[in-house]
Amino acid sequence: MDANHQHHGHAAAHGHADDHRWSDERFVADWIQRQEAHTAERRPLFAKVRALFPKGPTEAFRYADLGAGAGHLDELILDRFAGAQAVLVDGSQPMLEHAQQRLARFDGRAQYVQADLSDPGWVERVQGPFDAVVAARAVHHVGSADRVREFFDETLGILAPGGLFINLDYVQLAGPAFQQLGTWVGGDPDAGFQIASPHMELPSTVEEQLVWLREAGFAAAECVYREFQTVIVAAIRDEIRWPEGAMSS
Repeated sequence: MDANHQHHGHAAAHGHADDHRWSDERFVADWIQRQEAHTAERRPLFAKVRALFPKGPTEAFRYADLGAGAGHLDELILDRFAGAQAVLVDGSQPMLEHAQQRLARFDGRAQYVQADLSDPGWVERVQGPFDAVVAARAVHHVGSADRVREFFDETLGILAPGGLFINLDYVQLAGPAFQQLGTWVGGDPDAGFQIASPHMELPSTVEEQLVWLREAGFAAAECVYREFQTVIVAAIRDEIRWPEGAMSS
């Protein structure tokens, strides 16, 4: 997968106040059009995120997507879970307008909130609590390592009892050799690795994020998927509440 594409994935426009491009409708429309060519590459990762929802197909629940972009992930989630209500949060109003068009067929099951995730004030705007919170390629944009730790505290605060936080993101590797190795294995198209070499410093390793999530007060946190810099981390607020009969033997 092209590194530039994957870095500017689902949530690149989530809310940097100093990047005015994401307020430009023409720029956002062009960006979305270019990303459509990578739908087949993006879908397996988003499907993995969706699969982590401990909900039945018709069960009523409410979730937030932090850094929702144009709503690609939410389209997959709302398609599968007929009882889901979504709150899409993004720093770009044009992005949210495109998301609203994409999700129009879901008959009012989605709400849209413009907020900058690098500013703690986003919490008041989203009006939790939520049964689940997802973030796809957004957390590394919120700021420094200290800001990421604060963000995890804030995310825990908007989860309802039994809530789950699912974070698809990029993390630091142990050293440059592994970034080079990621570039190397990307040369074998049959391997199907999800490779990412973002053109920026990342605020944390996955090991650090797991520690910070537990320090924030999550009962448990685990990296459930990883390919080089791409990870999916799941963090449980207190316990997972399964649909009735779902885990019976």
